[in-house]
Amino acid sequence: HPGDHHRGIECHGGAQLGEVYMHLLPVAGNTDSLAAEAFEHARALDSTATPLLFHLVEILARRGDPSGSATLARQFARAAADTQLAREAELVSSCGTTGFRDLDLRKTAVRSPLPLALAAKALGASTVTAKCAVASYAMLLREDTARTDAADGRRFFALLGLVNARVGEGKADDAVQLIEQYRQRWGSGVSLYLLVAPVAPALADRARAVARQDSVDFGPVYARLTYPVRLWELGVWAAQEGKQPVARAVAEDLAARAVHGTRIDTLLAASMAGHAALAEGDSLLALQLFAQLIGTPAPAEELTWNEAAPLGLDRLMLGRLLLWHREYARAIDVLAVHDSALPAVYPLYLRASLLLRADAASALKDASLAEALRARVAALSSGA
Repeated sequence: HPGDHHRGIECHGGAQLGEVYMHLLPVAGNTDSLAAEAFEHARALDSTATPLLFHLVEILARRGDPSGSATLARQFARAAADTQLAREAELVSSCGTTGFRDLDLRKTAVRSPLPLALAAKALGASTVTAKCAVASYAMLLREDTARTDAADGRRFFALLGLVNARVGEGKADDAVQLIEQYRQRWGSGVSLYLLVAPVAPALADRARAVARQDSVDFGPVYARLTYPVRLWELGVWAAQEGKQPVARAVAEDLAARAVHGTRIDTLLAASMAGHAALAEGDSLLALQLFAQLIGTPAPAEELTWNEAAPLGLDRLMLGRLLLWHREYARAIDVLAVHDSALPAVYPLYLRASLLLRADAASALKDASLAEALRARVAALSSGA
């Protein structure tokens, strides 16, 4: 029947739109709200479209509806061809407001480390489910000890997840302790000082020490450094410190590498150009560069785990510049993307993003929104 055919097309389109919001980043807006609207529209057209339930399981959990999340997780599991996805949905849906329900977390970390790591990332984007994420990350660091590249990656992002949580709580000393314990056991992790210090000034001395050592190892402007994200972190930190010549040199280095590089190299170069402009005092140019940057398609495969590709700090700096220019509504919309659960690094910027949004809401005389945003900051601070 033609009507059924059109509904099928419309359902497919709604599901695809929801997937786009879940797996890519918009210029502005809350990704969960945008995706949920698309998925619910698709469900209304075709109640048998079970694949779209997966992300609704996550969204409902993050909204504080564990019962609804669990119901959809069971429906998804009955039809899921991918047992790993079904396990991830089950883990997400078993998170309540006070932690996991009826789950042996240690056994899960040993037997299903990847689904647990992915579930933790999905849960870490909301203060409602953050306790589950923190418990998962801590257990993974304790139990996921295989000497493989995959386990190395899971451990690093478990460390990042815990550090993000401690920064959100305002517990910089705890963040340092976590990084140092990781460094002593696994011999790496100090790059997090460079990543975290721009939003956690208490870690500035640690970041300076890393930058000094890298200047010895790789040259005064790090020209011998082959890892582009580390070079970007060093350049951004130089910009934060007001070291204009170093920031500009790194920007030019990254731009030269991008000529024959990949899409991520181009993205890093464009980002560094904005930070260098800001270090040089050209805030208008920086605003223009950051605004162009967040509208540039990023490599989708890099948005989840790459620390730089999701442009978390760039988006934060743009939001701050928009506030300075009294573009309050636009600032709120740009910063709302920090609520996305896609990038593992976004919780690092959430506290600062919420505070900026609250200031913008106050400037717009939107007292209820300002109060709601500050309540989320308070929930972060309490570890709730």
